[in-house]
Amino acid sequence: MRTLINDAKKGYWKDALKTIPQEKREEIISCCSDETRGWWRYLLPGKDKGKVLDIGAGLGAITFSLANAGYEVVAIDSVIERATFLAIRRDQDRIRSVQTACASALELPFPEQSFDIVIMNGVLEWLGLSETSISPDKVQKRALQNIFNVLKPDGILYIAIENRISAIYFLGFKDPHSGLRFATLMPRKMADWYSRLRRRGGYKTYIYSKFGYQKMLQEAGFKEITFFLPLPSYRNFQVIVPMGRSKIAKYCFTHIWNMKRLRFLKMMVHFLKFLPIGFFLDYFAPDYSILAKK
Repeated sequence: MRTLINDAKKGYWKDALKTIPQEKREEIISCCSDETRGWWRYLLPGKDKGKVLDIGAGLGAITFSLANAGYEVVAIDSVIERATFLAIRRDQDRIRSVQTACASALELPFPEQSFDIVIMNGVLEWLGLSETSISPDKVQKRALQNIFNVLKPDGILYIAIENRISAIYFLGFKDPHSGLRFATLMPRKMADWYSRLRRRGGYKTYIYSKFGYQKMLQEAGFKEITFFLPLPSYRNFQVIVPMGRSKIAKYCFTHIWNMKRLRFLKMMVHFLKFLPIGFFLDYFAPDYSILAKK
């Protein structure tokens, strides 16, 4: 990351991306430049463009997608190198609607009722690694309470995250956070023991089921919580389908996922013939996109 920053300072940030090793280049360019990552904004319920807080903004794909669409964005990241890169990118592209800072969801340096929209795209699950003196779920709840406080009345929190009981985990695919098979399906204490046994440290990257997310958000004070299905995943979605639209979801699920030509996906598509699609996706969807209204 420091090499990328130094190269960006010497020239232009887009040119600096070309110096990244080829095996990492495509992913990093996507994290920087894929403006489709911010297209979930079309889910917002008729909300005028307002002030946005992007927590864990990373390399800025969502931040600058929203800024280019007319939003005023405050982009924060707890990693100083990422926050520095965001500032370099903003200054070089002369985007006045973006502010940057090195900060965490656990200590938001903003007054109450400052933002119309807050974003946590692939961030909530990592917070347990930021504060190890208390359990990961308590860390996450504290962050959600902080977010609730900085949102304006009727403000919206957008969360994109994996489903703890996704069908792929039952099929033995690794949890992308811990790198362990079946860990998300275990009771937390068992997962922690398993993680330590595999010398991965304690199990701190908690994700939840649909009902787990709903309960956590309600406890933080959010009153309207809506779930969507991003396909093929929240990181590189082609469509986002409202939960409950079973016919639309089934078409998108089978069409988009079949393009991957992976054996386990074909098996899942075949299995759907025997299950109500709404039931399957509600419980076992790979990821969720969530809108929670204050």
